[in-house]
Parts: sequence; C-alpha cells; structure tokens
Amino acid sequence: MYVSGEESESQIKARADRIIGEISQNIWILSTNSMDLAEIEIKKKDADIIILDSIQTFALNEFDNKQGSPTQTIECANKCVELAKNPEKKRAFIMVGHMNKTGEMAGLRTLEHLVDTVLLLDGENEEDLRLLTSTKNRFGPTGEVGLFSMQEEGLIEITNPSEYFITERDSGIEGSAISVMKEGSRLLEIEIESLVSKSFMPYPQRIGDSLRKDDLNTLISILQERAGINLFDENVIIKATGGLKMREQSVNLAIMISIASSYLKKPVDNKTVFIAEVGLTGELKKVPQIKSRLKELERLGYKKAYIGKSQIDKKEYKNLEIKEMKNIKEVILDVFGK
Repeated sequence: MYVSGEESESQIKARADRIIGEISQNIWILSTNSMDLAEIEIKKKDADIIILDSIQTFALNEFDNKQGSPTQTIECANKCVELAKNPEKKRAFIMVGHMNKTGEMAGLRTLEHLVDTVLLLDGENEEDLRLLTSTKNRFGPTGEVGLFSMQEEGLIEITNPSEYFITERDSGIEGSAISVMKEGSRLLEIEIESLVSKSFMPYPQRIGDSLRKDDLNTLISILQERAGINLFDENVIIKATGGLKMREQSVNLAIMISIASSYLKKPVDNKTVFIAEVGLTGELKKVPQIKSRLKELERLGYKKAYIGKSQIDKKEYKNLEIKEMKNIKEVILDVFGK
C-alpha cells in the first residue's frame, strides 16, 4: 500500500503509468494526511509492505499538534513501528522523509533511532547522477553505495560506472586526470577536470563542486610550496565528471596533476592513472587496497599508474606499467618534463 500525504491518487497513477509498463493489481493507493485512516486501511487490506510519503505530512487525531511537528512525526513513526511489529501480522514500512538545507533528515533525530535502516538518496538538481547511501543499518555495513541515473522513465541503475564517469577521448586533454575511488566495495574510475586561469581580482577564486574548499586550498598550497607551481594569482576550478563527490584521499594526486596540467597547458595521456594521498610535505602516501585498484585498472585497459611507495610485485601486472614515486614534484617532472 502506497499512502501519500502530498499527492492525489490520480497524480500517483499518472506517474506510475509513465514509469511502469505493467502495474500489479496487488498495489493499493491511499491519499490522506490522517494516520488513523491509514491504519484502518492497512488492516482492512492486510497490506504486507506500506510506503508512507512523507512521514512529516501525517497526523494522529489524539494529538493537537500540527502535521510536521516533532510530536506528530514521532508519534506517527511509533504507530508504524507498532503495526510493523504486531506478532499477529508483521509488516514492512518504508517511510519517506523530508531533508533540510544541510542535507540531514528534517525533524528530531529520534526518527532515525526508531527505524532499522536509513537510506539517503543524494544528487544535484542539474546532474543526472543519484547516489543511494546508508547512514544506518542494523543488519550489516553502511559503506555500500548504489549509483543511478535520473531519466524520463525514472531512476535507472548505472551498471558500468566507468562509462558514466570517464569521458571517451582519442587523446589526452589539458586539465584532465584519472584516478580510482572506493565507494563501499565498488571501485570507481573518476575523471577530474581542472581549469586554471589568470585572476584579475585581489583574491583568486577557488571553486570545487565535488571537493570541499578547504581541501582544495590545501592541495593548491602543497603544489605551490612542494612543486614550485605558483597559483597565488590564478583562479582554480575543479570538477569530477558526473558530479561524484571526492571524499577519499586517494584522489589527491589526480587532483593536483589535473591542476598542473591546466596550468602548464600540457595534456596527460588518457590511459594514465594517478592513485595516492599527498601529504603536506609533498610526499605520496600509501592507499588502502592498492592491489585491487591496480588489477581493476589493468582489466579496464589502462597502461600506466602513478602510486606512492608500496610493497607490490610489479610482475603481477603484465599490461600495466606501475611507477612508484616519492613526492609530487617527481610525478610532475616525470609526466610533464622539465
């Protein structure tokens, strides 16, 4: 049963006709803001799975508070838990919740404690990419991630992330570098694009849609002090293809190489990958699970990988040249020359 406090039955049916080819006859639709009426219909139809969209729009008659108030939201959620754990008829509830401007669930955090799993569907309005992550799961780890593309027919699973996050080119281009990032148990190839331009303002711009501004400023400072690339009067803009957030430190080297490539106006070979954390000293640090990352790169047809000093057997990789480097300056000299 799909219980909606925001849309009418006709609106839901129209969207279902557009997205779903054949609709099952075992789905009931109820449009109401009354949790009391929802409870009656759930028991009457003996529904096994109930979706409430959204929990903040429902209210119980016994409480005088308005819909969306902390009291009503928590009490409606408690009613769902009561119905779900009924020993005579156990049910599954999926509660859709509103998000606030900071990207957190609106209302009291108590709501998160009542449920077994909290799933977050995140994405930028101008991007097709949607990431499904779990911030809580009583039944297993929360590190996994689902990748979807928002299309006219709804959310479509991205089965080959490499094709989605890497731009197909015949040759390298200035300001582009590739790395491997781990999301959950999945290894994702990610293309980082940078644009360096002369600033005519007292304070140059530092823009990173996919990276925190403080992290970007740190990497720029390392480039200046440890590699001799002066960016004090340059605007630096970076972006990850597909809008993927760069949360892992393993992409540090690729970000810095893409910035250097744009600044020096020299392209990087599109079959070369950069995987390393870069410290404040400019030294390249080890990355977790480097062997599995390199194996994945070899499988995908990449030819060269720059990494920090690691205890790996290069003979295991027949078609992938592995270059272990000490610091960022060594990498820049090796990639772009003097």
